[in-house]
Amino acid sequence: MKKLLVLYFSGTGNTEIAAKHVIQSFTDLGWEIELIRMEDVNQKRVQLDINQYDLIGLGSQVIGYGIPGVVRSFARALPATSDGRKVFIFRTAGGVVSSNYNVSKELIRILKSKHYDVCYEELFSIGSNWIMKYDDVIMKQLYMATIRKISQMCEAIERVERHFYQTGIALRIKMGVIAAFSSKILLLLGKDAVIDKSCTSCGLCARQCPAENISIEKGKVKFHTSCSACLRCVYSCPNHAINFRLLHYVIIPGGYDVKKSLSTNGNSDEKPNGKIPPFFQEYVK
Repeated sequence: MKKLLVLYFSGTGNTEIAAKHVIQSFTDLGWEIELIRMEDVNQKRVQLDINQYDLIGLGSQVIGYGIPGVVRSFARALPATSDGRKVFIFRTAGGVVSSNYNVSKELIRILKSKHYDVCYEELFSIGSNWIMKYDDVIMKQLYMATIRKISQMCEAIERVERHFYQTGIALRIKMGVIAAFSSKILLLLGKDAVIDKSCTSCGLCARQCPAENISIEKGKVKFHTSCSACLRCVYSCPNHAINFRLLHYVIIPGGYDVKKSLSTNGNSDEKPNGKIPPFFQEYVK
């Protein structure tokens, strides 16, 4: 039986949902699967033996038009391969649009430098945890389309097909510059954080931080300079005690809980009430 290793990073749940559907699709195709979080590898909770797998899948969200710091650290520490081990990449984003078509270029470069054969990349969208939350009906329809597209991706990989996003050179250079700039700035996002009086110093944010960027010192929450900007701390705080001084507008009022949104009552075929994202109709058709 062929063996697949899926490694993923998910800040607030979107990529985790996608990864589990990747697992289901490949299981249906007769593969033996293992699912591991990248942060567990980075933090030495899990040891990897890449050589025992026939195929590797890497999944993460899109942050700052590039790869999160957790993914970058994981990829740089990944051992090189001598046999061109095949890798596919799947990303989740707030939108499947041309500005996101170059988001995996850095990751692909790192993998190729270690002699991996990157054979497929795909973008999916379930929702957005930055700035604007989609209507629950929109999220359900995006989710249903994503399940279908994941199944199609896995079947295509099984058929040894290849797929990569392509854009013009001008957009590629532009988004590459933005991604490089964002990767430096977003490391400091935690320094913009403010903790209000409702904080009980329970330490949940520190324990759950995938980048180990948060600590509790003298009973106070302290942010350091290796933030992955995933917003897990913001949305998982039981007292909603974490906000930002300058970038407060990126936090969705009322929080972001993708599993709750997908489990709400209502038909996924009903008409959305909120603003429809520009990529929506093309994505769900």
